Amino acid sequence: MKTFHDDATISRTRSGEKGFTLIELLVVIAILTVLPGVLLPAIQAAREAAAHNEASANVNQLIIASQGYRNRRGSYPRRVEDLIGWNLTPLDPEVARGKKNGYLFGMVESDQDHCQIEAKPEYPGITGALNMGAVVTSNNVGSYHNVRSYQILSAGADETRERVVNNIRAKAAETVVRLLNFDNSATSQVRGYVESPDTINGVFNALDSDDDGRVSVEEILTSSSSIRDAELRSPVEEFLAYVAQEMKLDSLSEAEKREISVGIADLEFTQQQAQTLFSYDGLSLLTKAWINQPDISNSLCATLEAAEAAEENGDLESFVLMMRSYQNQVRAQIGQTITGSDAQRLITLTDVMVSRY
Repeated sequence: MKTFHDDATISRTRSGEKGFTLIELLVVIAILTVLPGVLLPAIQAAREAAAHNEASANVNQLIIASQGYRNRRGSYPRRVEDLIGWNLTPLDPEVARGKKNGYLFGMVESDQDHCQIEAKPEYPGITGALNMGAVVTSNNVGSYHNVRSYQILSAGADETRERVVNNIRAKAAETVVRLLNFDNSATSQVRGYVESPDTINGVFNALDSDDDGRVSVEEILTSSSSIRDAELRSPVEEFLAYVAQEMKLDSLSEAEKREISVGIADLEFTQQQAQTLFSYDGLSLLTKAWINQPDISNSLCATLEAAEAAEENGDLESFVLMMRSYQNQVRAQIGQTITGSDAQRLITLTDVMVSRY
């Protein structure tokens, strides 16, 4: 298994101590930055596609089984559980029991002449985004059935997905700030390292432990095992456990954790790179997440926009002035609209932005 190490870059140890090298720290921070901004959204999209295809196939199984049940019994089943062990059509027992891989299956209504079968995500926006189903009716002539299928976006799916992404980004920021305390020299180097054009490819290759050109859910969840130093590994394990909890990854089978994966071509670099933790967009997202008054957070984001414009124009004096103003405004909000710990995280992340100069 590959380890998070790159001999082409800095490789000294902290203050002469035995332990992880600075490059190992930078690589781990880069992974924590790339995961919520690039890889996890791509994994979620692949997961939703796989969940949709599987749930759709399972609904079709239930339609066929219900038709067979009606032909033999004279009425449609009242519950999907009624199909367990009865019909001649092969039916996944987990589906017949009403739950499989993050989807819930059931009969909305049923009588002699019709039934409505539905599959919906157990956690809309996380385990899936579409409700799907079918209304099956019989015309009482032979074994003919009419089937009307449908798909509807699950209520709240978009909002839930956004909330989960924001939560994971915030947890990543918390973890990164914790790691930056391990080596003060990392603060001045991490932004340039993360923004390097080669970093996302490097992170992808580091996570692709079996060298098959794809990164799977399983590879992400087990990636901390490749970190050699226990002090570095512990915060990453905590972060990955949080990701698993927020994304409800325990609803996936072990096979699905291996099969759901993304290739480098699946990653939307241009859009997502702008939202890394060490960018203005990333800081703005965190500012809005942690400051609970829109007028205050919008004012702070306007200060960040002014700092960004100054940096782009090469006016470093104004850039630094604006960033320090942002930090002072954040400090002034402690205990009013933001907690002290979240404020310190924003201040540390802006220190990273400034310290490269």
